[in-house]
Amino acid sequence: MNHWSKIKGIIFLFVIVIHIYPAIGFAKEKVNQAQLDKLKQQIVKFTKQIQHTDKKQNAISKKIRVYDEEVATVGAELKALSVNKLKLQKKVDNLKTQLQSLNNDIAKIQNSLNDITVVIFKLGDFNYIKALVNQDNPAEHIRFQKYYSRLKQTFEINQAQLSKNIDKQKVVKASLESKIGELDELLKLKDTALEKLSEKRKNKKAYFKFLENQSMKKKRKLASLKSDQKNLEKLLKKMRKLEMLKKASGMSFAKNTKSLKWPINGKILQKFGSIRKGSGLRSNGIVIESKLGADVRSVARGRVVFSDWLSGYGYVMILDHENGYMSLYGHNQRLLKNVGEVAKVQEIIAEVGSSGRRNTPALYFEIRHRGKPVNPKKWLLANR
Repeated sequence: MNHWSKIKGIIFLFVIVIHIYPAIGFAKEKVNQAQLDKLKQQIVKFTKQIQHTDKKQNAISKKIRVYDEEVATVGAELKALSVNKLKLQKKVDNLKTQLQSLNNDIAKIQNSLNDITVVIFKLGDFNYIKALVNQDNPAEHIRFQKYYSRLKQTFEINQAQLSKNIDKQKVVKASLESKIGELDELLKLKDTALEKLSEKRKNKKAYFKFLENQSMKKKRKLASLKSDQKNLEKLLKKMRKLEMLKKASGMSFAKNTKSLKWPINGKILQKFGSIRKGSGLRSNGIVIESKLGADVRSVARGRVVFSDWLSGYGYVMILDHENGYMSLYGHNQRLLKNVGEVAKVQEIIAEVGSSGRRNTPALYFEIRHRGKPVNPKKWLLANR
């Protein structure tokens, strides 16, 4: 009896564990979501606080942001048009291949019909009459009739196939013309979008020129750069104070010196620690020249902790790689990931732009450890 009670007790515990364990897992998941929501709210709060700086600087930043948003919108349109163009071009190429194949088949069938017609004509004019007249060899007469009948049958089959292929040819031609028309319209839209993009970028350049030509421009520029750098430092300081979500990366930066792939390929316009032109301030990162709209890739696996516009640096993305390491990507045209999402190694996270205080397409890239900037070259591959 005592033995049976023990067994019942074990069964009861087993049932309890089975029912409670999923609830524990769900609660853990809820906590993670709550952390993520808290992280997003705090980032929005800190970003707003940072934007409320000197009124004059804030007004300039707002105007630059408007230009960047316009460029980002047109850039997104262009990307979509480019994707559609590739799809349409593929369809056009496939239809051209089909049409070429049909043209070849039609030519082969026509040649075959011509050959059969010549043979039938010869048989009809001479051999058939000869076979009828020559009654001495009935077997030859029967063999000739069968041969003649097969020729006619082959002719009719080829003729029917030719008719089908010509019908298909008409359908493919009409479809091809339609797709070429769509492609032409799309190319016109793309040209218009490119003109719009060029105009938006010209407007921003003109505004920069206006700022440069104003009195006290050096003092104003220095104040702007100091303000931008201060804002970034504030943001990163706040980031470090936040309780970041755990297990975002599963890798250690400390073990990856000289082994990480570059976020983009291009000429380095500004080295780490170099003096920023017209400011006397040292650069905490590097500036890499690239083409507008080029893919920006994450150097390592990490969680997105910031994905927004920031004065001076334009559209910025910051990834948390744990153990106090962060990577920052600035001056983007578009950001492709949101706060809380995980970026894999070399995953496309943004598009190169000239947002913030830039006139030409480039990427501003930083690596920080416990809030302090470190030379990215220490972590990136020597050969690209």
